[in-house]
Amino acid sequence: MDTSTICPFCLQENAVNEGYCRFCKKSVAVSLPVGVLPPGTVLNGRYLTGMFLGKGGFGTIYKALDLVSNKVVAIKEYYPVAWCDRQACSNGILVTHPEEYEYGLKHFKGETEILRKIQGVAEVVRLYNEFNENNTAYYVMEFLEGETLQSYLKSHKEKLSYSAAVTLLMPVILGMNKVHRTGTTHRDISPDNIFLCSDGSVRIIDFGASASRSSNLSRSFIPVEKEGYSPPEQHTISTHGDTQGTWSDVYAMAGTLYRCAVGIRPPSASARQAGDNLDFSRAGLTRDQIRVLEKNLSLKAEARCQNMLQFAGELLGAMKTAEANSLRASYPELADPVSNEPPSNPSGFKSAPLSVPQSKSDVLIRRRVLAYISDMFFFQAVPAALNQLAGGSLFMWLLGGYVIGVLTTSLMTISAARGGPGETLFGLEVICSRISPSKKEPFIYCLIRCAWPLKPIEGIYYLATKKNLNYELSGCSSCLKGAACHPGGQLMLKIIEGFYQGSTIPIEAGRYVIGRNPERCNLVYPMIYNVVSRVHMDLTLDDAGNIFVTNRSSHGTWVGNRLLGANEEVKASIGTTIAFGKEKLIITTN
Repeated sequence: MDTSTICPFCLQENAVNEGYCRFCKKSVAVSLPVGVLPPGTVLNGRYLTGMFLGKGGFGTIYKALDLVSNKVVAIKEYYPVAWCDRQACSNGILVTHPEEYEYGLKHFKGETEILRKIQGVAEVVRLYNEFNENNTAYYVMEFLEGETLQSYLKSHKEKLSYSAAVTLLMPVILGMNKVHRTGTTHRDISPDNIFLCSDGSVRIIDFGASASRSSNLSRSFIPVEKEGYSPPEQHTISTHGDTQGTWSDVYAMAGTLYRCAVGIRPPSASARQAGDNLDFSRAGLTRDQIRVLEKNLSLKAEARCQNMLQFAGELLGAMKTAEANSLRASYPELADPVSNEPPSNPSGFKSAPLSVPQSKSDVLIRRRVLAYISDMFFFQAVPAALNQLAGGSLFMWLLGGYVIGVLTTSLMTISAARGGPGETLFGLEVICSRISPSKKEPFIYCLIRCAWPLKPIEGIYYLATKKNLNYELSGCSSCLKGAACHPGGQLMLKIIEGFYQGSTIPIEAGRYVIGRNPERCNLVYPMIYNVVSRVHMDLTLDDAGNIFVTNRSSHGTWVGNRLLGANEEVKASIGTTIAFGKEKLIITTN
């Protein structure tokens, strides 16, 4: 095959003659953006690139010809322009920011990991191949002929009837129901990520923001916001990642349906939290149709349908009977009344995503006792049993177990585990008065925690003073993981200026790290957002309800009117403002 005669636009052979394609009539003499592979490049020994289809900050998509199957495909190349350059006279990539580049590459490959997992869903774009070349990664997918829903709406006066919109989106809704059953959420459903193919089928595209409970990617939560379509829980963070789920995609799908049926994009969740309302005044919808959209665009996740099949059932209920029956005849899963029941937590997320339990002292005390008994069994009872079997001094066996217990629990407490074996087992987390404790504090904590004689004294001290002896002597104590413990109510961090302006973050008991490094941070800013350091600041809520802020950045962090020095820590309170870079946050309660 003479590849020099292949048109980069239509990819037909023997097409180029005197600089023009004799089939599509286009000139092949075009200028390309910096970093884009030239047409005619062969990748992986079988894919001949044509014209690039799109170029963003993190990748480029090319139309290409599979020289083996003679099939037109699309190839996505990982090419983050901020972190690398294309080498001169070469297709290879020169990495300029290795740490950021490697992290982004891992997530690029994570997208293919998710796509492979959901290939059984017909409405998902097909993934054909993936490979490494030119010091970067590529994946090959089906080339789609047609247009996005966004483009389709522009050519149809920006609006469809309710019935037409539901009919058009029903395969997408049912396709996402299948995707959810694999434990995957899309997190970026919108008109520009729904593709209407020329053959009448639909495809869900762009799984770059997706989350999968079985993925090996970092569990750090990166807020995802697409104005008008993302729910409020995608603007917030959670130490456990349990505030988002199938209900989040239901919100985005309802927002997409609103865009189709009302003719305008819905106001953003942040704007609605500030007072904006959904506008149905000129939509021509019935009361039932408005009710369905309002319910599933609720800012409260628990008020929405919890899965796509339930959402589909409610949409049909607001249609004319004949139209609804026609859809039920076309999609068997809609005709099965059993299937309309919410699946038993198919995505593995909590069913009440926005409720944050308050700390209960009886539960906390009971778990502390169980954690203590568990550790004493391994570090004291087991040495005592070994003494009976092997002989020797009982005192030395018990002392050895105590030393091992102190060292083990100390190391676990200052590590990412944030607690000793028993505490980790029974759902506790060690919270220190200092966000980054010295090794001395957890060591003292464990000296007390692992000592038999001090337990009765600790209990008597608590009954007499209502204070925790561990906390008083070492500055460390344990609390229920994920349980809010501030006496003023649920602690919130409201972002009033900056990149995530309008977002509200519920703060549970524990430690939060804010910055650009997704491997270490809970609230993650984009790597290219240089006004924020990779690890900029820490915020923690301890067992006693105290709030601490620590500056980790050379750029500095303002707490109130005070500029913190490097690693300086201050105690904050309700109403305190925190500023860094272009960001401004305020600590509040609900």
